[in-house]
Amino acid sequence: TYGIVHSFTEDTPGVFPEGSPVAQLYGDLVASGEVSLVGGLFVGAEIEDMDLLDLYEILEATDNDHLELVFHNLAKGSRNHLRAFVRALTAQDEVYTPLYLDQEIFDAILAADMERQMFYDADGEEIPACGATVGGFGGVRQGTRQGGCQGDGSGNGNGTGQNGNGSGECDGSGGNGGNGSGTGGGN
Repeated sequence: TYGIVHSFTEDTPGVFPEGSPVAQLYGDLVASGEVSLVGGLFVGAEIEDMDLLDLYEILEATDNDHLELVFHNLAKGSRNHLRAFVRALTAQDEVYTPLYLDQEIFDAILAADMERQMFYDADGEEIPACGATVGGFGGVRQGTRQGGCQGDGSGNGNGTGQNGNGSGECDGSGGNGGNGSGTGGGN
């Protein structure tokens, strides 16, 4: 869209240009994360902490609607991931202290609920998933849920050899589809 030429051509995971600060950071984080489960959880939290600071700084510096739309939604994912890593660390009797975000922002993120069944527009305003397709999760049934804004939607759950129908609601409270067998369906 913007005709930006990207000069980085190496696409091997974990390989960065020699002398790059990212290469050093990557090496340090991998080494820390390989030590133990707790080490890996700390690395995950640190990455999300760092990502959020970067995303918030970019959002402050731009007024481009395309960038804002993408970065608001990336930040939503990073906030959810940060909450999950901190929750997992707490279950291990560990405490993560933010290294990049202000403590006040960090505390506000943790105090908020997980951000589900919605996305953000370019102004950072929450938009419910009404009428939009929201990807499902899980190994058996990877489905989509579509809901009409009048509460009249239908949701589809489909997976390997399975499909089903359920009702969708604007607030995400619609039921999941039942499992069918083979090419059959369940309601």
